[in-house]
Amino acid sequence: MRVTLKVLAQQLGLTEAAVSMAMRNHSRISLETRRKVQDLAKQLGYVRNPALARQGALAKPRGYQGMPVALIIQRHPVGGPGISDYNTQIETVARSFGYKLQIHHLHETPLPRLGTILFNRGVEAVILGPVFDPDFNNQFPWEKFSVVAAGAGHYRPPCHIVLPDRAGALIGAVTRCIDRGYRRIGVVEYQEPVQPVDHRERLGGDLICRHHLNRSGAEYHHLTCDPYDPKRFLAWFDRVRPDVVIGQTETPIWWCHQFRSDRLQTLGFVVLQLDSSRISTGFSGFIENHQLIATWAMKLLDSEVRNFERGKPEIPTRQLIDMPWIEGNTLPSPLPGT
Repeated sequence: MRVTLKVLAQQLGLTEAAVSMAMRNHSRISLETRRKVQDLAKQLGYVRNPALARQGALAKPRGYQGMPVALIIQRHPVGGPGISDYNTQIETVARSFGYKLQIHHLHETPLPRLGTILFNRGVEAVILGPVFDPDFNNQFPWEKFSVVAAGAGHYRPPCHIVLPDRAGALIGAVTRCIDRGYRRIGVVEYQEPVQPVDHRERLGGDLICRHHLNRSGAEYHHLTCDPYDPKRFLAWFDRVRPDVVIGQTETPIWWCHQFRSDRLQTLGFVVLQLDSSRISTGFSGFIENHQLIATWAMKLLDSEVRNFERGKPEIPTRQLIDMPWIEGNTLPSPLPGT
């Protein structure tokens, strides 16, 4: 006999409506009752019917709030507390999955209290932004929540994670530069206090680029520098004299505008992490696909919620998302002056 909500309700002495709400972790149902319902469902092998769930989603009235899900944002050591487009896309995607997003900034809520606050508010699903706090992984109560991370910070959280493919963006940038006739290629990345989560992927991308350029006869020059001090960059720029600069952000081109304006007419420029709010400025480069990152993160999280999976997964997975190319006017083809 197929296990249904009615079967669960009869065995527990509850109404079908209460069982349905407990399966969805609705805050109106006590935590103890939710646990009893979900434990029995798992024990009896209850399988959710996607067709009925879809009908229920279509029948939701206007103003339906949905199950709460928390987005935890941590302050970058050399940046702000988050990206507005990133937050907006996650909120939009969460709503389409039937969740209501709550945004929590870690610098505003002490870490030891955060888990208790979320749990008392009925939150059992968490989207985790990039992790920069070294104490977070050890102090967060993972066992209480379904958690999926979105974005690369300094510390790898013990959960499934969705990342932009920055190594793929670097390879794509170098390939475009070679195809357009550039032969002295300089790559500028920033020194961070801790190696980012995707450091190995970036290192692999760097090695692939060096191999590709050696075979093509082009030169490859890599610089790691302080994002707030142009001196090291300018000394490197004068020594290497690249005909194209691939920058982690737009900052190196502004340094060239300010200190090396005589070189700008023959200098190509590519941005590896183009700010979505600055696309209209005309820079050529790659942009993080926040909508796709949010969609994949919510798909993974929704699967965990519906399968009652809490805590650290036995085998955390890593999903890389391609970064779309934006064709601006800073990488002309053919190479200027040729």
